[in-house]
Amino acid sequence: METRLRFPVLMIGLLVLGAVGAQPARAQDSGTGPQVPKAWIGDVPDGMWYDAQTGQLRDDPLERDATIAALDRGLDPAELITQLRAQQKLDTALNILQDRYADSFEGLYWADTSHAVAQFKSPIPDDAWALLAGTGVPITLQIVRYSSADLNRLQDELAASLRELGLRDYAVASDTRAQGLVATIGKSGPRALPSEEEIRARLPGQLLSVDIHMEFVNGPVALPWSVLGGAIDGQNPDLWCTSGFSVYSGSTQGTATAGHCGTSMNWYKNPFTGATHSLTYKNGYIGTWGDFEWFTSNGAITDDFYHTSAGSVTDVSSVKSSFSVGDTLYWYGQATNQEHNGTVSYTRVAAGGRDHLVCMSNNQGGPGDSGGPVYAGGSAAGYIFGSVNLNGWRMCFSEAAYIDDAIGVSIKLS
Repeated sequence: METRLRFPVLMIGLLVLGAVGAQPARAQDSGTGPQVPKAWIGDVPDGMWYDAQTGQLRDDPLERDATIAALDRGLDPAELITQLRAQQKLDTALNILQDRYADSFEGLYWADTSHAVAQFKSPIPDDAWALLAGTGVPITLQIVRYSSADLNRLQDELAASLRELGLRDYAVASDTRAQGLVATIGKSGPRALPSEEEIRARLPGQLLSVDIHMEFVNGPVALPWSVLGGAIDGQNPDLWCTSGFSVYSGSTQGTATAGHCGTSMNWYKNPFTGATHSLTYKNGYIGTWGDFEWFTSNGAITDDFYHTSAGSVTDVSSVKSSFSVGDTLYWYGQATNQEHNGTVSYTRVAAGGRDHLVCMSNNQGGPGDSGGPVYAGGSAAGYIFGSVNLNGWRMCFSEAAYIDDAIGVSIKLS
């Protein structure tokens, strides 16, 4: 995992920010020799993305995403674009099912890139099946023991039980496919941990029949990806973080990142345009809804985000509000300066004092990437938190859909 900081300045402002009042127009060219695109200036048109490699505006960012992940995973791009489009179609349907049938609907997972499995505790209601069928996605039905509400309650009970035992450093999650729970308990001090047998002996009765996979590790189970370093602003050492998506509250607009990045950051440099702007901290949050904070700026705020080392930019057109095991997602952090991708492994994780984290199938990224965008096409999925040890280390993020609950702002869209 690459952990070297790439730029000796604070990299929180990775939004497409030009001078105030900049017109959405064009890329900045080198001016000498072949015209090589340098950076996009202004606002990317709705639903499009700017390809910094070619200097062209393109539509359908999902096609670009599918090509990248297919190469990484040895898949046919056409196969992956089908899944990415299906994820979009299912987003609204899954939210309705979770609201309407919380006591019977467990969730959905991808058996492969072309086929999904919907899990219900009881026979599926006709209108629920019609809703899923209406998406056109190939789906089969599986009757399971627990609904999502059941597993959430059991997960909360397990976390409460660990706290009652005096344990503070742990990660817990529901395992959708196995219909059980997963827990990792960390040891970072001199105090001896209770054994697995001792913990199980003190669990409440409702957890005794639940399949719980438990692991013990030396060291912390959650590692936020912010690090000290970079320039000194004359008052406080700057904290390396990456900004994710633009936000607004009423008429006030700004940029958001991870809440653990702190309150002292007061400027940023856009590494692609070279523009530097001030930041003013508004408020932050670490807890039930995740890990967020936001800042206002004297730079112009657009609804776009960077996602490649070359400076490609995509317009934000929606917020992803439901996640399924096997969903393909992408993320970018300025410290490692790479675009990464993987599939969702756990859809609700509690770790390091945060809840409602989503954890991926790999741990790509590193310190300084905190707060960076997680996305699929132009859909904002979340903000990078860091690593959580849950059946191995994984990149985890706070869901963008919960930023309003956490800090009272909304994602800026087209």
